[in-house]
Amino acid sequence: MPKMRVEGFVDENMIIEFEMGPAVGGERHIKAYFLNVCGSDITGLNMQIAVQKHLKAALQPATSSVLSGDGKSTVQQEMKITNSLEGTKPIVIKIKVNYTCNGKTFDATKTVSFS
Repeated sequence: MPKMRVEGFVDENMIIEFEMGPAVGGERHIKAYFLNVCGSDITGLNMQIAVQKHLKAALQPATSSVLSGDGKSTVQQEMKITNSLEGTKPIVIKIKVNYTCNGKTFDATKTVSFS
């Protein structure tokens, strides 16, 4: 099964795309790609996740907390999700993203479904 790519978050400053690999024993590796679309540096970038009871999540640190405004770099963050009900319940994660752009602090929550 090929990797699945989902555009999970979009606002006026940033896009977060998630790439999920195939399941191996109920475990999936998901990589988040943070893309800057505002033209100014994004600083203090932080993402947290929450999952349903049938899921277990391990979130690795992001590659940086700064996303440059030149459009030439991305920040990545990996997570491992174990689904005890693989095949019967999809993976759904709730993400909380905080960052600062042009001196303004942004705080957003979004639900991302991989089905």
